[in-house]
Amino acid sequence: MGQHSSKASTEATLEVPSADTTSIRTGHQSSSSVISVPRSMFTQCKHKLSRIELYSLHQTFDELKTVQSDQFECIEVKEFLAHLDLPRSIEPAGILLFKSFSYLGSYGNGPPAAIRLTFPAFVTAFVLLTGKMDDNDEHAHMFETMLFESLAIPSVSDQDDTTTSHQQPATTTTTAVEKKDVSTTSTHKGGLSLADLGVDFNDLDFDTLGDTHSEPSIDDNKILARDLVSLFALFLWIAKMEKEQGLTASGSNMQDTLSTTENEQSMAQQIVQSMMTTTTTSSPRDEHDEQQEAGPTVSEHTFFNWQRRNAPHLFQTLQSFIYSKFAIHNQASFNTSSTLSDLVLMQDVVSVPDTSDILTLPYCALLAWSPLPDLARQIKKWPRLYSGYEDGFAMNRFESRVFKYPGPTLVVIQGEIKGVGTKTWACYLQDKWKQSKQHYWGSDACFVAELAPTFEVFSSTHCNTQYIYYHNDFGIAFGGTTKSNQPPKQPVAMPTPSHDDPAAIHVPTGFLLTLDNTLQRGIYSQEAYPALPTLTASASRKRFYEPFETVNIEVFGLGDEKARQIQEREWNFEKREALRRAGLQFRQDHGNKVDRELLRMAGIIDDDNRQER
Repeated sequence: MGQHSSKASTEATLEVPSADTTSIRTGHQSSSSVISVPRSMFTQCKHKLSRIELYSLHQTFDELKTVQSDQFECIEVKEFLAHLDLPRSIEPAGILLFKSFSYLGSYGNGPPAAIRLTFPAFVTAFVLLTGKMDDNDEHAHMFETMLFESLAIPSVSDQDDTTTSHQQPATTTTTAVEKKDVSTTSTHKGGLSLADLGVDFNDLDFDTLGDTHSEPSIDDNKILARDLVSLFALFLWIAKMEKEQGLTASGSNMQDTLSTTENEQSMAQQIVQSMMTTTTTSSPRDEHDEQQEAGPTVSEHTFFNWQRRNAPHLFQTLQSFIYSKFAIHNQASFNTSSTLSDLVLMQDVVSVPDTSDILTLPYCALLAWSPLPDLARQIKKWPRLYSGYEDGFAMNRFESRVFKYPGPTLVVIQGEIKGVGTKTWACYLQDKWKQSKQHYWGSDACFVAELAPTFEVFSSTHCNTQYIYYHNDFGIAFGGTTKSNQPPKQPVAMPTPSHDDPAAIHVPTGFLLTLDNTLQRGIYSQEAYPALPTLTASASRKRFYEPFETVNIEVFGLGDEKARQIQEREWNFEKREALRRAGLQFRQDHGNKVDRELLRMAGIIDDDNRQER
């Protein structure tokens, strides 16, 4: 009862004036600019929040706000960054988030001059950036497009209209009025302003908010590649920090990989670089255009094509991070039964294996962004069913560990390619494993992902059903490309074609990824024009042929807890049936060496690994 009345009284203080707009004043009090957040927009956003969420946002705002001499209240960039508490290497992403908050805080009322956030602007931006407005078909991807546009730089045509004879860099171009505001705000009590940090809003166009681009154009919005690197580094850092705490508490063997995981900044650069290699067209540019001034850019069309193919769940990390940072405030006292995470909501914590020699936390983050189905992503700890290191590189060993598992599985392969280096792949299978000499199997939920050195996902084309082929005489293959459903022939690993003769790279194998029946060699290949591909083609390369030596293979179960129990019961049943058919009575007394020797010869007991099969 007391809780209800306290929230009700708090909410009463959040009522906006009866006028059509709520004024937002920015700048120094002697030279302030006023922005009006449309009352209807602020009201719409408030209605998307629960009472406890609104209360929490108000509490956070009260903690972070700066009160001016005329009682004007706002959040400044310095307090915003301090609240995010990011390491120095990740802090550029925090500046970008503040730019996005400032931009979206005055959504629907023209480009903001704001470099501070009032409460209405703070709430409006929070609702938009957590995806709470993405609730109908018309604006299904509203958050994604708005985030991109809030961070975009001016188009070439926009710059032609605003540049002077001495052209400014893309992120620092300002009008005369804005320059005046910069001079007055940079000495303000808050210390830092967006202008001081090289951030400006005159490049942003509210008229196109919520639109998506299906085709590239000269006027397509663009974001600086270095800004994308900062955002990806933030996403990877969140995954790492969240799991470091969890792994330390749980004692997982994956903790050993934390000191050797790839640097977030380096992996983020690789991701953005691979994204840029898919761009086939570019807009006309002058020799001294903004790209040379500010750096390379990625268009909205290119980014969303990449994101929807490779990382459909990418933004859940950011939305969950923003929600946890600003709306979790004091919620624990009202809902003690829920487990609240420090950085992201519990359902968005990255899934990890219970133990692994291949998967690092950055790889797990990539898989969390990938097209993994929601049911698989909800399993937060994946049991390892098979390891080439531990169990041996052999098909019968693979079968004895992986078969009978009733849930989806993830096969992770690490291979060494001569002249190229180490590559890592992950293959998701939703179906139960089986052996068939005549038939392919699998469903359109299957996909293959190259995790390193680049990140690219090969999903179903829905044109073929040759997802997986498994047989002891052949090996394992993913992603068939032929019209015939006849069993494939054993591929022959040929020498890797010379890089000096790209035309020679045309060695059809009939599959995207193949392992022979020793599991020690494989081929990663793509034809330029396959007959009927089951999985999508690479967006960056037309064709390739890369034989590799297997470094390690691991298989993880992505089913619930019952899946492993069902698998063990199936194993035990088969053991009992094998013993019954053999007419042997397995006596438990330790002195009976005859029975144990017979069982060892039958492969039922594996003394090397001290377990029964």
